[in-house]
Amino acid sequence: YARDTPSVRMSLRQRFYSTTHDPSAGVTSYINEVLSIVRQLNAIGHKPADDEVTDKILIGLDPSFSAIRSILSLREPIPRVDEITAALQEYENQEKVIIGDVGES
Repeated sequence: YARDTPSVRMSLRQRFYSTTHDPSAGVTSYINEVLSIVRQLNAIGHKPADDEVTDKILIGLDPSFSAIRSILSLREPIPRVDEITAALQEYENQEKVIIGDVGES
């Protein structure tokens, strides 16, 4: 990983905040990208707080995931990243089945 310099830190933070979910690439790809940036920030001593990471994942979701985003954001306690990942993957798979069923009708 890179050294901790202001330009590296700001570049990683900019990527962290600007990364968004592209439904055509899948939710797993999006989450992996966010977590990769988190690991890089951690390596230079600037790891985001856990709730910041979960908020980022939910905020960056495509609008088509608004229903599951609302459900997850209202849960107490705040779900962990692995719980959010599992819920989003399940939601994405259910949506694929529904769309597939509609397409076959």
